[in-house]
Amino acid sequence: MKNNIKTSLVLGVIILGISVMGCKEDAKVEATQPTNSYYDLQSVLSNSWSSVSDASVFVQHLGGMSKDEYKINGYFYSSQQNKVCSNRVDVGTVTVGGFQLLKENATTNCLNYELDNANTFDNLSALFGSSIQASLSGSSGYSNAAYSFNSIQKLNISSLLPTQSIAGFNEMGVISKNDGYNVTWNADPSNQSGNVVVLLSYSDFLSKQIDPSLTASKFSHHIITADDGSYTISQQDLATFPINGYVELIVGRGNITQWNNSGKVIDLISISRDNQDFVLIP
Repeated sequence: MKNNIKTSLVLGVIILGISVMGCKEDAKVEATQPTNSYYDLQSVLSNSWSSVSDASVFVQHLGGMSKDEYKINGYFYSSQQNKVCSNRVDVGTVTVGGFQLLKENATTNCLNYELDNANTFDNLSALFGSSIQASLSGSSGYSNAAYSFNSIQKLNISSLLPTQSIAGFNEMGVISKNDGYNVTWNADPSNQSGNVVVLLSYSDFLSKQIDPSLTASKFSHHIITADDGSYTISQQDLATFPINGYVELIVGRGNITQWNNSGKVIDLISISRDNQDFVLIP
């Protein structure tokens, strides 16, 4: 069966129109807008996401200095009022993008659905910017269901930081606090929110390796900007960061699609982000 849904933009996160396919036992599966929750893409990208839904499935591309990392994780709860580890439930078989997620019990009564990604990095890259099929066999209050959703396109930073030796460390990426930096990436014309997040995050530990006098408190600054492939980090953006501070620059985009499954709300969160690290110089 197919359902038409509304779309909604909330701070860079779009609720996508999806096609809900037939499922076993003719379970009724409806796509909905988020209710009683606030979707903040910046918090998703900085791993401080908190949802009031009953379940979350994350499809993530995390770019890095040495290699890309891909993750698919699922968390299903018996109640959205008590979203703690011990309240996670077994919903049977969960498949995302053709990959069956494994049930991992890290601790007693703490069930994680995780991807065994030992040999799947190349295949996972193809999931981004495409239509993905997801399904669960259903139990513990969830119905058998299958879904189709559109994933965000994979994001890669294309600009190159200038480098120099800092405090005995060779070839460190640097940004001048006075001059700023024009960061570029591949734009996503199909990004229905039209936005990305540029996140600047101060590393207290690494900063103090360079300059022991620097603050030991972590902090960050984020900018919501158009997904047009370019943003100039300004002197104002860098105002709170100290000279010789070690800072992580993240550019990311994502979307959240939400379904109703037998009265339970499932979030599907698709994220792609890339990063560069730099030391701030005068």
